Amino acid sequence: DAAGGLQSISVGTSLTYKLTPSWSVLGYAEMGKLVGDAERSPITQRGSDDLVKIGAGLSYSFTLDRGLLPWKW
Repeated sequence: DAAGGLQSISVGTSLTYKLTPSWSVLGYAEMGKLVGDAERSPITQRGSDDLVKIGAGLSYSFTLDRGLLPWKW
């Protein structure tokens, strides 16, 4: 019987690198461990209780000229 509460403990980091004033790339990594009811669940017993997340992304940023918008802020 699962109950509410703490399910995992994790620590992570991320890195963003500006390619140009508008373009950036980013990456992140996170490691964690299931705890409590989540760790003892028969579903999670089949695998490891260690959690690993990694990811990457690309972002584009821009500004809007408020004078060109049809509404006022």
